[in-house]
Amino acid sequence: APEPPVERLAALGAAAAKKAATENPEPLWRAVANAHRLGSLKPAQLQKLRNLSALPVFPASGMIDGEERLPASRCVAPAAGADLAQSEEVQALVDAKWLVDVHSPNWPLRDVADEILKLVDIPSKPSKACAEAFVSWCSTAEPENPSDEVRSAFTHALAILSLEAKKLPLKPPEAMKRLMPGLKLFCKEGPGIGKGRFPARWLPAYAPGPSGVTPVLNDDVSKAAMLTPAQRLQLLGVLDHPESRFPSLQRMQVKDAQIISALKVLRLSDPALQLQTRITGQPAQVPGSKERIAAVLQLLWRSAGKELPRNWLEVRLCKCEAIARELSLGGKHATQASCMETFAIWGEPDAKGSVDLLVAGDPDDYAAEVEELFEARFDTIFKACESRPAKVLRLLRHLESARDFNKFLSRDFPGVMEEQEVERSKAEAQRQLQEAAAARLAAAEAKQRAQEEEARYQEVMEASKKASAPSSAPATTPATTP
Repeated sequence: APEPPVERLAALGAAAAKKAATENPEPLWRAVANAHRLGSLKPAQLQKLRNLSALPVFPASGMIDGEERLPASRCVAPAAGADLAQSEEVQALVDAKWLVDVHSPNWPLRDVADEILKLVDIPSKPSKACAEAFVSWCSTAEPENPSDEVRSAFTHALAILSLEAKKLPLKPPEAMKRLMPGLKLFCKEGPGIGKGRFPARWLPAYAPGPSGVTPVLNDDVSKAAMLTPAQRLQLLGVLDHPESRFPSLQRMQVKDAQIISALKVLRLSDPALQLQTRITGQPAQVPGSKERIAAVLQLLWRSAGKELPRNWLEVRLCKCEAIARELSLGGKHATQASCMETFAIWGEPDAKGSVDLLVAGDPDDYAAEVEELFEARFDTIFKACESRPAKVLRLLRHLESARDFNKFLSRDFPGVMEEQEVERSKAEAQRQLQEAAAARLAAAEAKQRAQEEEARYQEVMEASKKASAPSSAPATTPATTP
């Protein structure tokens, strides 16, 4: 029988490590697997095969870095009973084309995978070496506009490394810096849309990049809208998975947060980044706006197939001369302040829970921003709508004009005005009943207080009469001496 090609595999691995391999490893592994089945592998050969794990001797295709031969650390044999979190971690790196699943039907050696697993140590989950290699490749290759698969794999890989960093006797971010000194983070194009906006790029994680630009996590949409290149901050395009009701994405959010803390990445929510609002002029309430906004909310809830709770939220439209927002960052990240004119903001709720919608300018100026405010505040309702409630939102352009508002309300939502009139009549009748009941109660309480005061007065008068009446006991005359 021919000698199993163990030496040829070893030579192939050594050549592949130097990017000089030309031989296909598939037939060599098949011959080795067949020899193992027949029991013809010698102990020295078995040991040599185990030592091959660190060399790129396993076939692959379509990998993100173009490699065609991989070491065992970039292969995985998922355990059948792995928990959900581990399975997601494995799948993320497989989907990103960094790991090869040896159980996948697409792997060329799938038919002899069980034999290979008996000969070499292939991990059941991504190892520290695998995570380091992937993150290092991203930081070096700097892939343009990374896909969702790469972004997810980046989170999982850095989560593995952040757990390893906790074992080191160093504080953040020094522990991660020890593991990944050249780490870079992908940032989106922007901020802003002008010529001076930054291109999408990978920036250093631990120090400012070109022109002193620093990555920042967008966890405050109000501040994000205020950013300009003058602040030398660029929004992250990784480690920023949005809030979700799906458990898998919630787990990604948790990992993102842990990594951001381990790296000490600046957040827009940091108190050092101050956003101030300046209002010019005394806000004046627009007459009738409370009722018109209530109608908009009712229609919005109906568009989502829901019923607006009674007395749920009272919103008043208030106009002022001008609204401006100023963003500034102090401390070690001190930057130039930016000021931006805006046309609509939410006010602070009062003691009754009512809130003012502050606007400036004409409806053409503030209508779009009012729509954005409504979408952000009532996002769950908008998500429940089958389509964007465009006709409902159009009413927000006519909150100052009762005539225009009622025109579009009656045209686009026939019957609603009649319903509102009925509701107003019912509310007025209920109010009158409540006022009458309150008046009767007040009268009854006043009568009772008067009766109690009269009783106390009578008691005082009786006590006074008894105190001033002459004594009924016989008078005594002093005895005289004869």
